[in-house]
Amino acid sequence: MDANANIAIVPDSSAYMMDRLAMLLAHFPSLIELRIHIVPTTTRRGIAMLPQLVSGKALLPLDTLSNLRILEMRSVPIHLTPEIVTALALGWRSLEELHIGGMCCGPRGLHFPTTLYLEDLYPLAQHCPALRSLAVPLAGVGPLAMARAVDAETKAHTCLQELDLLFGAGRMPNAKERMRLSAFVLAVFPNTIEHMQVGDIDVEKELRKFRLLEIAIAESIGFRDHIL
Repeated sequence: MDANANIAIVPDSSAYMMDRLAMLLAHFPSLIELRIHIVPTTTRRGIAMLPQLVSGKALLPLDTLSNLRILEMRSVPIHLTPEIVTALALGWRSLEELHIGGMCCGPRGLHFPTTLYLEDLYPLAQHCPALRSLAVPLAGVGPLAMARAVDAETKAHTCLQELDLLFGAGRMPNAKERMRLSAFVLAVFPNTIEHMQVGDIDVEKELRKFRLLEIAIAESIGFRDHIL
């Protein structure tokens, strides 16, 4: 039985995608690689149709694919939530590559449909030990990213080598978010530093700034303790 599958879908609806995935799982319950992409379509007047937003719940049936190693969905606009990411991470313990990044059109124009924040990726670090390449759209970098970074119980995921964080046009992290991002990456995905992409941000520069801040804080604490 073929362990690899490529699915082409039209820019239709979540229900359509769920039907296609259910059919796939019925015939190939032990998939190792799954690639889903949008089929470009046009109206009768030749105008390109934009893909419709697909609910992240459409992916939940895939959590039964315990042997899944690669999921590629770069062109499909999936609305991911923290709960969905956690559920999928628990089912995909053999996952090696996860690439999601399709854009859809809304009141704000083209954008990534996501409510995920950087800290919401931690379940992937917890439950997918073989993960080595990750590309995912984010809504931002919340304060819990820093909390996760300094938590003594946080365990580093050393297998991940490539990290591509997608924020979309006009929504790049501000100075505070960059600091949180640097702290989270150093603590959770330390081996991605050389192969990490966050739009036009100079990631290595931001990480150097954070390390200098860490040193300054450590030295100030040491000086205070010495005085006391």
